[in-house]
Amino acid sequence: MAEKVEFFRETEFKDTEIGRIPKEWEVAKAIDVAEYINGYPFSPKEWKTYGIPIIRIQNLNDPAAEFNYFNGKIDRAYEISNGDLLFSWSASLGVYIWNKDKAVLNQHIYKVIPKTSVNKIFLYYILSLAIEQLKGKVHGSTMKHFRKQELNTIYLS
Repeated sequence: MAEKVEFFRETEFKDTEIGRIPKEWEVAKAIDVAEYINGYPFSPKEWKTYGIPIIRIQNLNDPAAEFNYFNGKIDRAYEISNGDLLFSWSASLGVYIWNKDKAVLNQHIYKVIPKTSVNKIFLYYILSLAIEQLKGKVHGSTMKHFRKQELNTIYLS
């Protein structure tokens, strides 16, 4: 005999900045749930053919794209490890989970460090949805981008 399955039906909601949501949920701004560290502004003079790979937007959009490399000292804040959450904010907006070895982050990409109470995978998906909101806030005529302050206007629940 099949086991009886009971489903919980949400019946209590509250009104928020983003509309009605379940009473137990919270609304937060994207800027408040994580730290966003912009990549280092490597100049083409610093690019090498050996060393640690430099993650550029092209490497996120095309896994087969060739890397440039850096062979020098750099602040650990720009180091990326397998599993880190990345958010490109210029030219091509996107959210990624890095799935390669150690690398360093180029400018125009944020390393996203979730607050301790925020699940990284959940944040990946919710930021992916927020990109549609951010597309309406981009600046620039040749290289579209959004400013970090725009993360203050993106609500997540």
